Amino acid sequence: MVHMDACYQIANKFIWMPFSQYNTVLAFFFSFFFLSFFFFLFSFFFLSFFFLFSFFFFLSSFFLLSFLSFFSFFLCDEYVCRYNTVLASFFFFSFFFFLFSFFFFLFSFFLFYLFIYFFLSFLSFFSFFFLSFFFFLETNTSGNDVNTNPRVDD
Repeated sequence: MVHMDACYQIANKFIWMPFSQYNTVLAFFFSFFFLSFFFFLFSFFFLSFFFLFSFFFFLSSFFLLSFLSFFSFFLCDEYVCRYNTVLASFFFFSFFFFLFSFFFFLFSFFLFYLFIYFFLSFLSFFSFFFLSFFFFLETNTSGNDVNTNPRVDD
């Protein structure tokens, strides 16, 4: 109990006292900022995983297509490759697999770029709004300055 009381006094002196008169506003802004930051981390890792998955998907389809094209053009007889429907269907499947993975990769890259752009624009707007609001509170001449009138808790 004594330990918790000492921790409360230290937190009250060094964390809460400088922002005592703006406690509800700052609590809202800081909670909103930290929630958006954790949402950014979660979304960033999710989109980076999505981007890497699409990139490896694209690479695997590219290697499959190149292997099948090498096999069909250099290792087959012309008569066998012309009438071999299994090889032709594999080649057809790998070509569309390659196209799908390429567009999937472009889409994930576009999503990743769009997310970074919107988050940075949101962060710049939020920081400008927060700093201008805090500057407005600091320059308010109502006599409730932080350094001259601190809140004293029981």
